[in-house]
Amino acid sequence: MYHFYTPTKIGAPLAGFKTSAMPNRSTLSRYVYTLRTLPKSAFLYSDSLTNFSKNILSFNEPDQDGGGGTLIPVDVAVEAHKRLIQQPFAGKGLRIGSPSVTNGGEDNKGIGYLTKFMKKCTDCQIDFVVAHYYGTDNADTFITYLKKFHDAFQKPVWVTEFGVNPNQGDADAFLKAVLPFLETTSWIERYAYHMVAPDVENKSYLVKADGSGLSKFGATYASF
Repeated sequence: MYHFYTPTKIGAPLAGFKTSAMPNRSTLSRYVYTLRTLPKSAFLYSDSLTNFSKNILSFNEPDQDGGGGTLIPVDVAVEAHKRLIQQPFAGKGLRIGSPSVTNGGEDNKGIGYLTKFMKKCTDCQIDFVVAHYYGTDNADTFITYLKKFHDAFQKPVWVTEFGVNPNQGDADAFLKAVLPFLETTSWIERYAYHMVAPDVENKSYLVKADGSGLSKFGATYASF
């Protein structure tokens, strides 16, 4: 799970991960914070965040607009990452993740975007790279993409969002096929299916539509 990190405060949980409950201080070190997007106000840094978590994430999908994307040009993202993540947090015991990118195949998306970012952020502490993936229920395509992602950067991988698009296949079969790979691949450190929410509109979410318990997808996900 991760929470929003803003330059002025630690924010509310981001819906869709393992729990939506705000943790107490004794368990907060298991949570991960993300800058998500460019701040709209002046930067005010407090080192309290380094007491709360062992990891921090950079921007959320700066390679696309809409669907949670933040559409930040690479040069702008590098400058802001250095100012808002690198300078206050590097070398202070936190592990720092790259911006999370989509699996878009265009030169300015996905691996292409992150490759440009990493080349321009050569003096940045990036301990792991972060992938998002949405597509059909073809498990081989998903696994092949993650291998390509890892090969491109040679760093541990976090898959902080993945899922089957509505009406593009059997999400339950997909999960049964990919979860063993995610569980046993040494360079995949963390993963999170999208998402923990009532399964409405044929989105293959992990909770029953009426909220009464796990959907069949949720039961499969929880079984690994």
